[in-house]
Amino acid sequence: MLERVYQSIMRLGRRFIRFSVPKVYYAAEEFAGFIKGCGVKKALIVTGNSVHNKHKLTESLIKSLKEHEVEAVVFSEAKVNPTVEQAEYVARLFIDFSCDGLIGFGGGSAMDLAKAAACRVSRPDKSFFSLKGMLKVKKMTVPLFAVPTTAGTGSETTICAVITDAENKDKYAINDPVITPLATLLDAELTVSLSPSLTAQTGMDALTHAIEAYIGRSGTKESDEYAIKAVKSIFENLQIAVANGSDRAARKNMLTASFEAGIAFSRAYVGYVHALAHAIGGYYGTPHGLCNAVLLPYVLKAYGKSAQKKLNILAKAIGSDDFIDSVSKLSEKIGIPKKLKVREKDLDELALHADKEANPLYPVPKIFRKKQLKEILIQATEVE
Repeated sequence: MLERVYQSIMRLGRRFIRFSVPKVYYAAEEFAGFIKGCGVKKALIVTGNSVHNKHKLTESLIKSLKEHEVEAVVFSEAKVNPTVEQAEYVARLFIDFSCDGLIGFGGGSAMDLAKAAACRVSRPDKSFFSLKGMLKVKKMTVPLFAVPTTAGTGSETTICAVITDAENKDKYAINDPVITPLATLLDAELTVSLSPSLTAQTGMDALTHAIEAYIGRSGTKESDEYAIKAVKSIFENLQIAVANGSDRAARKNMLTASFEAGIAFSRAYVGYVHALAHAIGGYYGTPHGLCNAVLLPYVLKAYGKSAQKKLNILAKAIGSDDFIDSVSKLSEKIGIPKKLKVREKDLDELALHADKEANPLYPVPKIFRKKQLKEILIQATEVE
């Protein structure tokens, strides 16, 4: 198949790609010191209204930046599923306020928005659509940093930014190692206020990253080790974090697992769970973590024997006899619904979008076409 030829070429090409891992800090003061050391004098913090105004989670970092003589400008209107228009606006803010550093502070949407804006500032000659896909950014002129307030997306360590073209109902990824943040702050205290439902959805997002990275055909020894470690930790800690959000140990372990899963899928890619989730998210604005959580067991079952050997290894890692069943039971225990809602008339377009995104890029265990992807959608959704 042409897809496998393409994936083999990409697998060989990745040997020559320089992946980096962000420097990890656990205290705002040290993190701010690193930002100062990167030559940043005025940082634009990209975050959401709830994070900044309601829970005031940015206060500690802003204070630490001030102590290091770094001025902070705050954009606190990041929305779920950031759009091209919003990223363009943030890029203009960065320039208008003469900023020289960007900090994504929040969930995956806020971090992706900051990363996308950094791409636009670094490549003013390119539209967002022209940056879609692999290795289109090529250079990053903006020092970029990330602070996750959820344990799920792994955006603080990934090579990608996911953005939505609302006008065309398209959701796509910009992938390039140059957009990996230079450093991240992993502070469990910042995740304590996260609701049980968001804790569950983002945690399943991280689990999906780790699983798809591991069962795909482009894993490396390094990515496999990170993926298995993340899967094991998520099964051990997610239910605790959902039931008791103030459990700092579980929160810290989930942040670490999300970070590890992010490293894994940056090197090994994802699969059809993400392709379908992006399609649904682009059409309806459904949160990405929720989409992944619901779709995951259906896609894993559809892979059948092609993924069974690796799923057995994951089952052993978590002490289970049936990995897919364990995924389904974990989802049920933490309140993930069994179905997503979509419009019946959109099923063909959703399947086509997922097909175009995944093939030939994603090194999935088994190639599906539009027909098979539509069948998965029918199983995983309630049509209206």
